[in-house]
Amino acid sequence: MVQAGWQAVRRDGRVRDELIDAAFREPLLRQLFPWTGMGELHFSRCTEPRWTWDIPYIQPANGGGYLVSGPLRSASVGPAATVPCRT
Repeated sequence: MVQAGWQAVRRDGRVRDELIDAAFREPLLRQLFPWTGMGELHFSRCTEPRWTWDIPYIQPANGGGYLVSGPLRSASVGPAATVPCRT
């Protein structure tokens, strides 16, 4: 189910490919079920709706870069100028 979720997120086109690629390379995030909303990449411990809202999510920031928010919409972890890449 999780792998199918990653494939669906990639196909739906709501999130930048560079963000999906970077999140998928991160082993901890790759274990979670991804879902999208308004250009945001969310992660859930559940594979069916009602997705969990206890994990921060990533959204495009005004003017470029990204903003890590959450887990609630009123909380912010902080900005990121680029998608971090693991080597």
